[in-house]
Amino acid sequence: MAKMCDEKNKVCPMCKIEGSPCGHEDVLAFYHYCQNCYSVWLSDYSDYNDDKKTVYNEEYVTKMFSPEGIRGYRKLIERYFYLLHFIASAMGKRNGKPFRFLEIGFSLPSVVSYFYKYGYDVTALDIMIPQKMREYLGPLADAGRFQLVETDFEYWNTSEKFDVLWMTHVLEHFEDTFKALKKINKLLKKTGVAFISSPDPENIKEMGVTGLMGHMHPNEHLFMYTLDTFSRLCARSGLKICFSERYKDPIPGQFEFVTKMEWRAIVVPQERHLA
Repeated sequence: MAKMCDEKNKVCPMCKIEGSPCGHEDVLAFYHYCQNCYSVWLSDYSDYNDDKKTVYNEEYVTKMFSPEGIRGYRKLIERYFYLLHFIASAMGKRNGKPFRFLEIGFSLPSVVSYFYKYGYDVTALDIMIPQKMREYLGPLADAGRFQLVETDFEYWNTSEKFDVLWMTHVLEHFEDTFKALKKINKLLKKTGVAFISSPDPENIKEMGVTGLMGHMHPNEHLFMYTLDTFSRLCARSGLKICFSERYKDPIPGQFEFVTKMEWRAIVVPQERHLA
């Protein structure tokens, strides 16, 4: 496990202003908080183990495959699918070929199977793919237009390009956020679009540190950024936000894990015009 807050390492990695410890108990003792840009960071990750980035275990997988989990992710994709599909197709031509979809760090098959159903070629990538997930998605893989990739995204090398990219609650795991976003930009076609969501540390300012307790895991989560800070990271990575939302409470009818205390952003390459 990572060491507790190192007072020598309390300068915000984003705005370079001195931060303050999030707290002195439990996981809060491992994080610092910037009162200027509201970023949150693991203040000493010298013992961080990148082999433990996943929270997958039997209990977690069972929870995510529950009716509540399936229903929550279903509502999430229904909320954004047509907007993403419209942006991806607004300036592109199919030329008889299916659009290509990539989900980075998928927790449930709901999103990948939804895009598959609507004719996309689908790639599902995660650092670890539970057996239950493989069994569930096996028929899609056998039928073609679908591939499972078990690898760490930060070390994944590919020349493939995608029309739509989906990444929920993965940003906070990256050791180098800027490098990961540059990679996302490289993976997108010129007419591509990405959906990204992450825990919202600005809720610390509004609701206190307890609002983010469930998202803080010293073995996995390194940085958490507000939408404003994320926008600055995108600008440095060749991306831009064209739509965003913040959620401070669960959306009625959706799985709390999916919708509580997070922001969501739709990003495109900077050179793309959405007139």
